Amino acid sequence: MKYADWPTKEEAAQRIGVSVKTVERLADDKKLQQKFRPRPGGTPLAVFHPGDVERIASERAAGAARPFVMPPEAVIPSPASTLPALRQPSLEPGAFAELLGAAIARALSAVKPSDLIFTPDEAAIYSKRSKITLGRLRIEGKLPNAGSKRHPLYRREDLDKL
Repeated sequence: MKYADWPTKEEAAQRIGVSVKTVERLADDKKLQQKFRPRPGGTPLAVFHPGDVERIASERAAGAARPFVMPPEAVIPSPASTLPALRQPSLEPGAFAELLGAAIARALSAVKPSDLIFTPDEAAIYSKRSKITLGRLRIEGKLPNAGSKRHPLYRREDLDKL
């Protein structure tokens, strides 16, 4: 058998609509029969069973996702037409800043100092000491490490004790 009418790897990939590498994988997985066509003076050329190529191409075409197209008669109401009118709250000058400050203060009061953990860069900024100094204090046992040996972390309460 000469396999003259069997498609090459590139032809099979184009017909199926995949890459050449995918065609190779399909052949390795025994989903695509592969043979080698002799070439005079060269290495044999990989070719694939035409029936397998057509079967896989039709399976891919049948399983391809179809785009969703909105029917022309469908109308989506705009949010403005379905929601009641919203009125803007009137605030005295400075009232917004006061409300924002109160919200921030309430959020911060829920955080305990022991919950705050800093990276070495953040700890250096917070404690106004260099990362080298913090590392030396950690090695000497004067500053507990809340992280790992490779990735140290520092608790705020420990930094406040320095």
